[in-house]
Amino acid sequence: MARCRFQKGQLKLVGDKWIGRWREDVIEQGVVRRIRRKVLLGTTKDYPTKRLARRALGEQLVSINRLDYRPMPTAKFSDFAVKWTNEVLTQFGESTAINYRTHVKKHLVPFFGGCALRDITPIRW
Repeated sequence: MARCRFQKGQLKLVGDKWIGRWREDVIEQGVVRRIRRKVLLGTTKDYPTKRLARRALGEQLVSINRLDYRPMPTAKFSDFAVKWTNEVLTQFGESTAINYRTHVKKHLVPFFGGCALRDITPIRW
């Protein structure tokens, strides 16, 4: 599937809220699909004019409009944990693998299990 062309997105005022929409490529189960994303940009108090709201939408689209943009996988953390356990954890020693397996099973999967991998980011102070 070809890369999306440069996108300006769609901007809509619903009540007093600015809504931005655009299309984005994602990889689901090895297949590339183009989906429509929607985000609340702010209220008319935050962006009193359409031009300011469009500028905020442009900031959301910077990563998509880059020349090196590639579709992001939308796998859940729990799917990744199963794959990691089967492929990577087998390369560790048994005493290390027991600890990692326990951490993944008892702590990480219950907390992050339903989250998409793309939504998990490190804390920035």
